[in-house]
Amino acid sequence: MTEKELVEKAQQGDNSAMNRLLERHKDRLYNVISSYVNNENDKEDILQEAMLRLYRKINKFDGESTFYTWAYRVTVNTCKNYFVSESKKIPYGSFEEMIDTIQPESNENPYEDLVGESLIEEIEYLISDLDDNLKRPFIECELYKKTRIEYAEEHGIGQQKVTSDIFRVRKILRDRYQELRQLHH
Repeated sequence: MTEKELVEKAQQGDNSAMNRLLERHKDRLYNVISSYVNNENDKEDILQEAMLRLYRKINKFDGESTFYTWAYRVTVNTCKNYFVSESKKIPYGSFEEMIDTIQPESNENPYEDLVGESLIEEIEYLISDLDDNLKRPFIECELYKKTRIEYAEEHGIGQQKVTSDIFRVRKILRDRYQELRQLHH
């Protein structure tokens, strides 16, 4: 059964379909939580809370994104609520520390580190509303380690434009990250 069919059945009250959807994405959602929380018991509690919220809100899912993207947002919000309610702190002291965390040890595979993958997803979510032409250089050069020269040559634009776009996205991301940190203090 496709994910879309499972969503439709879950929205009609089919608990089995909802359970299958949650089971499909449980590990990825746990990895998202792991990028926020170190304590294993807290991770499990947050996962259960996020899954309960997904269960309760399935009828609010409009299908404009994938189920995982929607589940990811609900899970991140559950993590944020956890920090506020428990007066916990975000595990990163600064924007630079967060960015440094996603830097892979080698340029071969940026997904070797699951925490890095979760952070990459979070960063991509934080800039998802930006124009593709603005965010693409940032994603390819900063997250996936393509050089600015390579990017400029592949896309037929100047290196200065690539650098400027990356700078703009970093500033937007830094501002949004600071807003998130303020919510948790």
